[in-house]
Amino acid sequence: MGKTGKIMVAFFAIFLGIMFYSVASKTLDPDFGWHLQVGRILWEKGIPETDPFSYTMPSFPWVDHGRWSDVAIAKIYEFLGMMGLSLVSSIIILLALAVAIPRPLWTWSFVPLMLGAGVLVTRSGIRPQIEDWLILSVLLRILFNEQWWRKWRWFVPVGFAIWANLHGGFVMGYGVMATSLSVGWLQKKKIIWKDAAVMVLSVIATLVNPYGISLWHEVWLTLSDTHLRFSIAEWMPFYTKVEMGMWLLTAMILAVVRTKFHSFKLSRLVVLAVLFAAGLSSLRNTPLYILIAVPIVAEWTKDLYDSLRGNEEATRRAKIFYGILIAIAVSVFAVESGVPFWKIATGRWLQYPEAAVTYLNLNKRDFEGRLFSSYGWGGYLIWKLPKEKVFIDGRMPSWRWKAPAGESDWAFKDYEKIIKGEFEEQFEKYNIRMVLWNKEVKQVETGGWLIDLFVKDEKLDKSFLEKLKEKGWTEVYQDDLAVIYERGS
Repeated sequence: MGKTGKIMVAFFAIFLGIMFYSVASKTLDPDFGWHLQVGRILWEKGIPETDPFSYTMPSFPWVDHGRWSDVAIAKIYEFLGMMGLSLVSSIIILLALAVAIPRPLWTWSFVPLMLGAGVLVTRSGIRPQIEDWLILSVLLRILFNEQWWRKWRWFVPVGFAIWANLHGGFVMGYGVMATSLSVGWLQKKKIIWKDAAVMVLSVIATLVNPYGISLWHEVWLTLSDTHLRFSIAEWMPFYTKVEMGMWLLTAMILAVVRTKFHSFKLSRLVVLAVLFAAGLSSLRNTPLYILIAVPIVAEWTKDLYDSLRGNEEATRRAKIFYGILIAIAVSVFAVESGVPFWKIATGRWLQYPEAAVTYLNLNKRDFEGRLFSSYGWGGYLIWKLPKEKVFIDGRMPSWRWKAPAGESDWAFKDYEKIIKGEFEEQFEKYNIRMVLWNKEVKQVETGGWLIDLFVKDEKLDKSFLEKLKEKGWTEVYQDDLAVIYERGS
C-alpha cells in the first residue's frame, strides 16, 4: 500500500468531510428546531421544570439529557448560522473516525471505512448523537490499550460527567466500559479494584447534572420503550433498512474472528458483539458498531499483508484481491451514499411546511383553537411557530406517566389513534381546530431522505384526512407539500 494507500485515505477523508458538511447544511434534522429553542431557553431563562412546548403534557417533569449540546447549537447558530453548525458537525464526525482508527492503520482503513461510510453519512447532520460517536471512540481507544487505560482511567469519570450533560448516549458508553472490564475480570478470575472504583466513580459523575438520578430515568424511559422500535424509523431494527456496506463489513469481521480468534482480546470481541447487537436492535446505534468494526478490519488487513512479505506471488495475488475489494467498496458506497447525496442537493426545506407556516404566521389570528400536526414536523413548528404549542414532537415518544386531569398520559399513543382516524375525543379535549398535514405521499417522499429515515407514520393516512372531511372540516390552504384543514364552528 505505502504512499498510494495514504493518498487514497486522505482523499477519501476530504471527500467524506465534504459529504458530512453537505448533509448537515442541506438537510434539516426533524429535532433541530426544538434543540435550538431549548438552547435559547436554557441560556436566557434557565432550566424549565416542566415541558414548555406541548399542550398535551405541559406538566410533565421534563429532563433534557443534552442541555449543553442544545446551548451549543443555539449559540453557534446565533453567531455562525447553519454553515457554522454544519462545519462543526462535520469536524466532530471526522474527529470520531480519526480517533477510532489508530494512525498506523489509516493506510489500511480505506476498504472498511468506505463500506461503513454509507451508514455514517445517512446518520450524520446537526445532531447531538454525533457527539456520542466521538466520545465513544475516545473511550474505546483507552479501554483497549492497557498502557493508556492505566494512565488515563482516573480521568474517565470526568469524561462521563461531561458526556452525561451532552447527550443520553453516555448510558451506552457506560455499558461498553462495564462490559469490557467485567470480561477482563472473568478472564483473570479476580476483580481489579481500581477499575471497579472507576466504574463506581463514573456512575457518580453522571449524577453531576441538574436532574440527578432523574437523568437515568429519562434515558430508561426511552430504552425500555419497546413500542418505540416499531413506530419511529431511526429506532427500528436492522431489517427495516438494507445497508449492504454494513453487512459486507460484518462479513470481513467474521473473517477476522475466524483467523485471529485465539489472539483476539476477549473483552474487545465481546464489546464488538454488544455494539453489533445494539446496531441490529436500532438503526441509530449502527454507527457505534461501525466505529469499532473499521479499525479491527484495518488491523487485520495490515497483519495479513505483513505476513505475505517476502512471498512475491502471494503478495501479487493479495494486491489483485484487494483491488477487487476496493472496487466493491466504491460501488457500495456510491449506491448507499450517492442516492441520498443527490436528493439533498434539491434543498433543505422541501420536506418541511415552510410556506404553510408562513401562511399561519400571517393568518393565525383568523383561527380559533389549537393546531395539530405531524410528529415529524413538531420540532420545526417549535422553531418557526414559537407562540404556538404542539401536540407532540421528537422529545416525547416515550414520555408516559399518570397525568393530571386535562393532560395526556402518553401523547404518542394518543397521536397514533388520531392519525388512524380516532380523533374526535382528543380534538375536543384540547380544542384542536386546525390540522397541518402532508398533502400527498409522493410529495413527502421526494422531500428528503431524512423524513424517510426519522419519521415512519406521516406518509399520508388517507383515512385521517377523509374522516376530517366527513366530519365537516374544511380545507383552507394547500401548497405542493402541505394542506391545512379548519374545523367548523
